[in-house]
Amino acid sequence: MRGPDSGTICQPGRGASCALCCGSHNYRAGRDEMDALFRARRRAFPATVPSPLPMVIDDGIQCPYVGFIDEADSIIGCLLYFDESSASGDHRAFMARTCRVFSCMARETLSPDEVRFAAALMGDWLHYGLLINDIALLRDLMRRFALPAHVTSEEREAVRERLSRAAFSPKMC
Repeated sequence: MRGPDSGTICQPGRGASCALCCGSHNYRAGRDEMDALFRARRRAFPATVPSPLPMVIDDGIQCPYVGFIDEADSIIGCLLYFDESSASGDHRAFMARTCRVFSCMARETLSPDEVRFAAALMGDWLHYGLLINDIALLRDLMRRFALPAHVTSEEREAVRERLSRAAFSPKMC
């Protein structure tokens, strides 16, 4: 069983996590509403909780198995992967048909140092996933700042705002 902070690009530690490939950000809603949905999914699993929230991209994905995978409700991920022991045959078939065939440019492109920098800088599910998928912005930050700790709080907030604006517009993806 994999858990939070597993050292993968999806859960690299430092409070960062990503499920962008599964539609974690494809909600026309605020963070509180998305957090509530992901909490409800963790509590209801293995049953699914469909999204009552509208999509940013109508033909995009909103996987019903994306939820918080930790008791603190801070690390996002796949409930099926996190607890494969409770996955039924239907769940395993879903994973084999749907989840095994996707492309993650961040996973294919970023170095471990870039992943660690992004995780330390953002430290959450909402902004970390967006930053690792804005490779040009991440690399620009790394060129300008030797360490995530050198990024000023003002610059960090500006990055978060820029990422959020881009993510929740229909032009994302």
